Amino acid sequence: MKQFIFCISIIIIFIVFSGRLNAQIGNVAETNAKNVSLLSDSLYSAEHTNKHFLQRGENGLIVMPQNDWLPFNNFVSFKDTMFIEPYFLPVVFDGRVLPRDLSFTKQEKKSEIAPDFHLISPDSTFAPMLDRMKLLKNLRQNYYLNHPDLVNYNALAFDQVSDSESTIPKQNVFRDLISVERNSTMPSFDLEKYETKKVFWLKNGEHSLQVSQTRLSKNWASGGKNNFSIQNYHKINLNYKRKKVWWNNTFEWKVNLQQTPADTINKVSVTEDFLRLYSVFGLDAYKKWSYTVNLEAKTPIFNGYPVNSAKRITSFLSPLQVNVGAGMSYSFERKSKVNKYRNTKFSADLAPISIQYKYVEDDKVDETRFGIKKGKKANTAYGSTINANLTYNYNQASNFTSRFKYFSNYESVVVESENKFTMSLNRFFSTSIYLYLRFDDSVDIAKKDRDLGYFQYNEILGFGLNYKW
Repeated sequence: MKQFIFCISIIIIFIVFSGRLNAQIGNVAETNAKNVSLLSDSLYSAEHTNKHFLQRGENGLIVMPQNDWLPFNNFVSFKDTMFIEPYFLPVVFDGRVLPRDLSFTKQEKKSEIAPDFHLISPDSTFAPMLDRMKLLKNLRQNYYLNHPDLVNYNALAFDQVSDSESTIPKQNVFRDLISVERNSTMPSFDLEKYETKKVFWLKNGEHSLQVSQTRLSKNWASGGKNNFSIQNYHKINLNYKRKKVWWNNTFEWKVNLQQTPADTINKVSVTEDFLRLYSVFGLDAYKKWSYTVNLEAKTPIFNGYPVNSAKRITSFLSPLQVNVGAGMSYSFERKSKVNKYRNTKFSADLAPISIQYKYVEDDKVDETRFGIKKGKKANTAYGSTINANLTYNYNQASNFTSRFKYFSNYESVVVESENKFTMSLNRFFSTSIYLYLRFDDSVDIAKKDRDLGYFQYNEILGFGLNYKW
C-alpha cells in the first residue's frame, strides 16, 4: 500500500514540472519571434528611409520622410499642464525699446533694388514665427507708451540697479530681542497745516568798528589831519520786490573820530560824519531796464572843527543835501560757475531830470563851503544825476564795493567815488582799505586849493571788528 501511494506522488510531480517547462519554452519562443519581427521591421524601415534620403525634390533639396511619430501615448492626460499664449502674459519692461533694424541713414525701398525672390517659400521657414514675434513686440511697445502705470519692470535688465540680495537688510537677533513692541491701536495725531507766506521784504546789514590810519588832503571838506582814528560804520538794506514793482532802500551812518596830540583846543576831532538815505522806487520795463524815481538825503550829525580851531564847519542839517531824480535804471547780477561765493552785482540809476537841494541851518557854519551864496540858507539846482553801485565778491573772505555819483547843473559838476576793499580774517575780524575821491567846483573859488584844485580825497587803512547779517 505504501509503495502504491509513493508511485502516484512521483507521477503527479512529474506532470506539474513538465507543464511549467513547456510554458517557459513557449514564452522564450514568443519573445524570440517578436525580436525577429522588430529586427525585420527596423531593417525595412531603414531601407525605406534610405530610399527617401536619396530622393530630391524639384528645387534640388532632399525630401524629408513623413513621420507619424507621436511624443505621447494616447493614455497620457494633461490635466495639470497649461499651454501659454504670449499675448496674454504680464507686460514686463526690460529696457529694450528701439527696434533692431533702426537706422539713421536713408533706406531705399526693396522694390527699387530688386523684386522679392525666395528660394524657399516663406511659409516653410521661420518667417511666420518671426512676423508674429515682431507683431507681439510692437503691441508691447504701444502698451508701454499708453499705459506706463500698469507696466512692471525687470530689475535684472538694468545695470544700474543693485542686486536684490544687497538690498535685503541683515537680521539682527539682538535688535529683535530688545525692540519694543508697538501698539497698533495708538491714536493718530493730525498735524497742523502750515501755509508758507511769500516774503516781499528782504533785509541785510553790515556793521564795523575799526582802528585805522588816516591820510587826508589839505582841503578835505570835513577837516582833520593825518592820524590814527576810530571808524564806526553801519549799513542796512531794506528791499521790496513784488512782481514788476520793487523798492530798494539803503541806510548808512558813518563817523570817524580822531584824537590829535597837536590839537590843544579840541580833544576829539570829527574827520568824517554823515547819515545817508538812498531810496529807489522802480517798475520793470524790459529785460534789465526799469523806470525809476530815486531819492538821496545826506547830513552830518556831530559838530566838526578843524585842528586847533573853534570855528565850526559842520553840524546837524548843516549841510543837508537832498537829490531827487527820475529816469531809468539798469542792473545785472552774474554768478561764477567755479566758485559759489564769487559774484558780481552792478546797478546804475540814470536820472536826466534831477533836482538837488542844499540847506545850511547853523549860522556858525560857512555856507560857501557847500556851494551856497554868502548870506543864503539854501540853494536849488536843476540838472542830471548818475548813481552807480558795484559789488564784487571774489570769495567768501574778500569783498570789494564801489559807489559812484555824478551831478551836473550844466554850470558846475559834483563827482564822488567811494571805494572799499574788505578782507575778512574770520567771522568777526577784518581789515579794509577805504578810498574816497571827490571833485566839486561849485564851491567858492576862494576854497580852491593851490595844488589839488577842487579835487579831494580821503584814504583809510583799518583793522577791527566786522559783522554781516
